[in-house]
Formats: sequence, C-alpha cells, structure tokens
Amino acid sequence: MKNALNILFLISICCMPFANAQQIKQFFINACTFYYQDSPIQYKVDGVYCSVKGILSAQQDTLLVNDQVISKQDPDLEIQEFSFQLSEPLLFGVFDGHGSTYDNGDDNGFEASHYVADQFKKLFAQYSNKDVEMLFKEIDKDVLKQEFAQDAGTTACVCKVDTDGSMCVYNLGDSRALWGVGKDQATRDHSVKNDEECKRVESLCTISRDHFCCMGKSLAVSRAFGDNYMRNVDGQKNNIVISIPEKYTPDVPTLFIGCDGCFDYTSNEVIYEIYTKCLNKKRSLIFTAYAILNYICSASPKFKQLNLYRENPFSGFFEKLDIKKEEVHFAEIKKYVLADYKYFLHDNTSFILLNIINNQGNQKSDPYFVPINKERAILLLFISVGLVWKYLHGYK
Repeated sequence: MKNALNILFLISICCMPFANAQQIKQFFINACTFYYQDSPIQYKVDGVYCSVKGILSAQQDTLLVNDQVISKQDPDLEIQEFSFQLSEPLLFGVFDGHGSTYDNGDDNGFEASHYVADQFKKLFAQYSNKDVEMLFKEIDKDVLKQEFAQDAGTTACVCKVDTDGSMCVYNLGDSRALWGVGKDQATRDHSVKNDEECKRVESLCTISRDHFCCMGKSLAVSRAFGDNYMRNVDGQKNNIVISIPEKYTPDVPTLFIGCDGCFDYTSNEVIYEIYTKCLNKKRSLIFTAYAILNYICSASPKFKQLNLYRENPFSGFFEKLDIKKEEVHFAEIKKYVLADYKYFLHDNTSFILLNIINNQGNQKSDPYFVPINKERAILLLFISVGLVWKYLHGYK
C-alpha cells in the first residue's frame, strides 16, 4: 500500500509539467495546508479573602465566596485561599453592614450583612443565568420585612463569574470593586462624594460633609439593602436609600472587591498596583493579600505615629527606629511591639481577590497545528528535492 502511494506521488510529480498554473497552485495549497483545531478552554477562579476587625465596637462585614458565607463578629485576622472550576456561574461578594449595637451586645449591622449574604447564597442558583439585578430586587423585598431593617442595612458589592471567565460586578453603597487604575476601572461609591446621588436626594434630605441627614438620623450611603427609616420619607414613596445596583463589566481577569475600610488611607491605584505587581512576580495570592493588608496598615496615622525600637547588634542597646527614613515592612512590627493588625485599622477591613485563569496559561486560546500525515510529508519531500534540482541545474 505504501509503495503504491509512493509510486502515485512520483507519477503526480512527473505529471506536474503538463498541469496548468491553477492546478499546480491548488496542488501546493492542498499539500502544504495545516489544519487548525480549537482546543476546549476551561476556566477556573483562584482567589483569597481577608477579614480583619478594626477598633470599632463590632465586626459588621460579611464575605460571600461561592457557597460559603464568611462572617465572624470578632476575628483577629482571617486570610484564606480558594479555587473553583467554572463549570457553572459563581458569585462572590463583600457586604458591609451598618446600624447600632443592642444592650445585649448583638449588632444589627452584622445581622443585616450576614442575612443578605446568606440570601444571595440561597437564591443565586435561580438567577445564575439571568441578570443578577433581578436578584437584588427580590432580596430587597425580603430584607425590608425583617426587624433589623428598621434601623440597619448593608452595602453590597458582588461579582458574578460566568463559565467563559467573564465577570459582571453589581454595586450598592461604598464598598468598591477595582479592575484597573483608570477612572473607569472601579465602581462608584454611592455617598455624598457622588454628585449624581446628591442631586437625586437633595430634595428629600440635607447633605452634610459625610452623611445624608433626615428626621434627626443620618446615613453615609444612598444605596443599600434595608434602612427603612430612609425610605418613603415624604409619604409619597420617594426614597433616599434605594437598592438598584450599578452594573459593570470588567474586561480583565483580575478583580479586587473591598469594603470602605480598605480605602480609608489608601487609593484605588495603589491597591491595584500592589495586586498586579505581585501577580507579575508570580507571588502567591496569600502573599498578595498580606502585601495589600500591610500597606493599608502602614498608611494608617497610628502606624506613622508608632515608636519602634530595634536592637543594635553591636552595642546591644535598643535604638529608636525612624520609619519615615527607613522602610519597615509591617511584618517586622511584631518583632518590636506587641501589636496586631487591628491596632492600626480604624474600620473593619475585608476584601476578596479574584484571578480568572484558563488551561491555556491565562491567555486567550490559540488554535494549534495538527501534525501533517506521512504521505503528504513524503510528497513534500519529493517536491522540495525536485525544486532544488531544477534551481541548481537551471543556472548552469
């Protein structure tokens, strides 16, 4: 069989001089064509979450990591990696509660954030193939019926990750998502710093430097779940607080979602630059989370006022360390002072890092070449030899 094929290939070469130009062109196209084949792309989400209680009286933050609700009222520090295959849409979110503390020590701000995160967990499967904005409406109807919603509520910044690796971010309040360092690469806070929100509610309340004020009460955000006292304020169903999220579609594979405590002393640009630099240097996500938390702490006024002492290895005496002149990594502090992260944080600080990767090495899938068959390789070899022979003898 192989010999017969080789004879046919030789005959075809001998017949080539009698073929017209179009036939010869088509022959070479057929002989030299490599076929492309698309390999299936499979995506997964790698990430890490971090939660630290600040010096406030209660921890009011809750995190949603796929089907896990993370909310502890008094964690010193909790950092944990996670990884999920994108065989189905997944949901991640940061919820920052606000409210008051009861006489028995319970906090309704914590209750609000935990309840809303748990509702997202329970109901997301029903809305995974729909616009998540519909889920916000459904949850808000339920939250307004709860007792804690009379004087408490929660922000929500959630990210839906589809099976193709694409992301949609939905935001209420002043928790924030970042996917770059540009102006249009972050969610907008729904606070007094947002001119559009101020125009929407200016006829319903007075606006102070940091809060929306109405009937002797104030609130730092104009969009949230709950907060019944800021709804229907004029008896005509006009609400200061609404639960309609703003939707964003990041076009990059990395995302940072954090509560407002992450941005007390730092900017969007600094946090995202730390994130991307760590990824470019192939640092682990745990390392990256610590690096971001270290920077947030080091930007705190308490850190800048801290007196550190380092032992002089030659004299044996402790010398005061000027952190303004010397670079001091926050991890070093525990060697010199009895302090932990929450000492430097005024507000609770919680965030989630997401990194979407695929089986092509975090790049778009490129077609690959199918190896050429044996018979075609033999034919190409004969053609090459013939062309070389004709070229050499044609110039003698």
